[in-house]
Amino acid sequence: MLNNPSAIDEIADTGQIRVLFYASHRLVHAPLNKIIDKVKDDIQHDLSSAFTVKKETDQRIQALQEAIDELCLQLYGSICDEFCAEGVL
Repeated sequence: MLNNPSAIDEIADTGQIRVLFYASHRLVHAPLNKIIDKVKDDIQHDLSSAFTVKKETDQRIQALQEAIDELCLQLYGSICDEFCAEGVL
């Protein structure tokens, strides 16, 4: 590892890279690798949650479509029955 690297890619051990944050009037430092791992975990959790919500929404849409199809068949059947009773069909 270089004592005074001029670029981040000159650091041989990436575990030595630390990032400074300023929050609540304080400076806090953390390893870059840990920050990246935390961001990856958060993104994975968000994607998993979004997939679950989409799957549930798709199931509800499918159930509604089936109910609509059934109602259309009932409506069509009752219209046909009326026309048949009147001798139109």
